[in-house]
Amino acid sequence: MTDVKVGHKATYLGDGLYAEFDGYQFEVYASDGLRKTNRVFMDKSVVTTFFEYVARSMVAKLSVGPAAGPEPDEAKFIDAYDETEKDPLA
Repeated sequence: MTDVKVGHKATYLGDGLYAEFDGYQFEVYASDGLRKTNRVFMDKSVVTTFFEYVARSMVAKLSVGPAAGPEPDEAKFIDAYDETEKDPLA
C-alpha cells in the first residue's frame, strides 16, 4: 500500500475509486482516505481495450433490457467514449 500524497491531483470516480494521469499512463486505485490500495497502471493500449470492453458490455446490457437500478445515460456514455478518439496520450 502507498500513502496518499497531500495535494495529489487525483479524480474521485466514486465508490472509493480514484484516478490519476501522469502524461503517460493512468493510475486507478482504491483508497481508505489514508492509503492507496489495489493500484492498477494502464497505458494507452490498455485504456483503449478497457473502453472497448465497457462499450461492448453496455451494448449487451442495453440489448438485454433493464436491470435493477438506474439506467446509465447512454448519450453521456457515448460522448465520453468518443472523447477517446481524440487520443489524449498523443
